[in-house]
Amino acid sequence: MPRLSVMLVKTVVEAQSEPQRILAADLTTNPALLTRRREYLTANRQMIESGGRINRLFIAWRDDLAREEYARDLLALINQHRQIGVTAGLAIRDRLRPEEAVDYIVFAAAAALVEEEQGDATTTTAAPPCTSRASNAGRSDSRMSGATARTPPP
Repeated sequence: MPRLSVMLVKTVVEAQSEPQRILAADLTTNPALLTRRREYLTANRQMIESGGRINRLFIAWRDDLAREEYARDLLALINQHRQIGVTAGLAIRDRLRPEEAVDYIVFAAAAALVEEEQGDATTTTAAPPCTSRASNAGRSDSRMSGATARTPPP
């Protein structure tokens, strides 16, 4: 998915779509992996430098946040995004309803990318099919088939 994300960010910038924004929520299971996505971070920085804005919410399990290595990696990830101008926030996944804990990115007002979970270093295929219809008002109706829920760690 990172290559598709990079392509969509570049398309928004090059097409000068309005609004120049990305709204994203990330089910953050491996923050260290996300800090290595250099091409994606570069595309994000270029979008911000061209006048766009990015709001990203990292969603983490409470038990993950209690682990020192995870917390250190997540702070590094959030700082990395803030340094390039991303408005970054944190939500506790245990406190969200299942339908609120969704990994997605909305590019401008026309394109959306939805994943079941954060992809990892071995991800080679896309998540189950997702269809999206954008209306003239910029709202979208998305349906994902085959979604599964992850139960919180013990």
